[in-house]
Amino acid sequence: SSSSRGAVVSRKVDFKLIENTMKRFKASVMAECEPILKGMFDGLADQITAKKIIQSQDLSRFDKLKLKGLPKLRKILRKKFAEAHRDAKGQAAREILKGANYKAPLPNEAFLKFLEEETFQYVGDFEYNVMKGVRQKIVEAIKSGKPITSVTGILTDEGMELSETSLQRYATTKFTEVMNRGRMEFFEESGV
Repeated sequence: SSSSRGAVVSRKVDFKLIENTMKRFKASVMAECEPILKGMFDGLADQITAKKIIQSQDLSRFDKLKLKGLPKLRKILRKKFAEAHRDAKGQAAREILKGANYKAPLPNEAFLKFLEEETFQYVGDFEYNVMKGVRQKIVEAIKSGKPITSVTGILTDEGMELSETSLQRYATTKFTEVMNRGRMEFFEESGV
């Protein structure tokens, strides 16, 4: 019966391993991405100062700001998700084929390509949201007469915090999806 089969499979699933893998994945993603995020916000602060956007009260200069490090961010996420997908298939194989000698599972190229496109979209949305927030802070500073230092400090602190939260949320959601997909692919390929 399907209910007894589910019970057998659930006893073989190593939920603790999955949970620990997710924790390691998030920590690894954040460790690699935090320096990039810091560079992004430090770079924005430097550009805002150099372009004298607040002092000149010229918002047209804002359009010349560039968020640096986006290709690196995209590359890290793509690499980490591909690793998670491969690891998930391997974990599923070890759960089902305990002690058996098996070949390393092949990645599903179509799924990884789709994931890459999703990651590209996320990074684009990330850039848009960061720049929208920066623009709001600059407009507030111009209207209230705040000095540039107040804006660059807020950008660095708030921007980093919001970006890290966004990145952690995205990484966790995608990791879960990638792990589930990898495990299902193995089960389908192996006939389990």
